[in-house]
Amino acid sequence: MKTLVLLRSVVEPFAHLPDEITLSRDEVERLLEALDLGMAASDQRTGHWIAQRSAQTMLIAKLWPDLGVLLEDSDGDGDSL
Repeated sequence: MKTLVLLRSVVEPFAHLPDEITLSRDEVERLLEALDLGMAASDQRTGHWIAQRSAQTMLIAKLWPDLGVLLEDSDGDGDSL
């Protein structure tokens, strides 16, 4: 089973998270689906779309490094995969 470990940011958060968080495949799938839906509902190149694309790229690059490279090299239109 593939898991994702998220590390705490250097910026002091509102709530303190543990140093590492493990997510199941189903949980990662739900996060990626939510990002896809949010991006589809946002105008491209807006602040919301860019933030969601950044989060999507980070998650995919950590889980599937080869696909992450494709996303980073794309023009940001979401059609490179």
